[in-house]
Amino acid sequence: MMDMEYAAYLAMKHQCRCIGPQMDGKGNIACYLFNDSTGSFKTTFGAKTESEFINRLASLRRVAA
Repeated sequence: MMDMEYAAYLAMKHQCRCIGPQMDGKGNIACYLFNDSTGSFKTTFGAKTESEFINRLASLRRVAA
């Protein structure tokens, strides 16, 4: 699980925006939410790790292209 600082860094590096953590019912961080607005539409997605972030972002950008 990444932390908030690393989530913000990934977002900046890949031209996204880190919205912040998504909490589970127990108050623990379940994932971080991101906005990708590089295409013609704005998409929100969640990721727990760097590899999940990259895979979801790549998938969204392939669909948008």
